[in-house]
Amino acid sequence: MHEDICPSCLLLFVDSPCSAGNETVQRLSRRDLRMTWTLFLICFSYYLFVMPITMMNMFSSSALYPQLDLCFCCINYLQYSLNFVIYALRSEQYR
Repeated sequence: MHEDICPSCLLLFVDSPCSAGNETVQRLSRRDLRMTWTLFLICFSYYLFVMPITMMNMFSSSALYPQLDLCFCCINYLQYSLNFVIYALRSEQYR
């Protein structure tokens, strides 16, 4: 329908508070900021927990250090459990 409008221009229409009250805009911006921090924490935890196993696979063989490889794999899988905890603690829906 609007093929000549670029996707970044649509943000101007979606983000404009023309019909919302000041309190609604503040509540939305607080919620958006909280969601942004939640997504940042999820991404940061991913990099933190995946980095050791990635470095292990890039720079050495897992056959040389099987205990270390097992430890890094456990840390990698711990990240998936931590995602659930982060979402549950940060979201108002789950409390």
